[in-house]
Amino acid sequence: VLTIKDGEMLLFASFAGAKKHPAWVFNLRANPEITVEVGDESFAARAVELAEAEAKSTVQRQAHVSEQFAKYVESAAPRDIPVFRIDRI
Repeated sequence: VLTIKDGEMLLFASFAGAKKHPAWVFNLRANPEITVEVGDESFAARAVELAEAEAKSTVQRQAHVSEQFAKYVESAAPRDIPVFRIDRI
């Protein structure tokens, strides 16, 4: 799940509420420099994983604005959903 708020891009590893992380989480942790494609735009970026406390509060905020995401969070429990901030480089 990707959200863009006030110019900040956040990538949530919700994996539709699965009990395990999606494989791309491990890829981003190993190789955080990426190319992002949004619509017709493509740019170089770095994926920065949020610290545990910040990730948890960010996940909760997202769950408050998206009913479907809230279901993913509930289904994934007790797994914490990793969150990555996407920074242009």
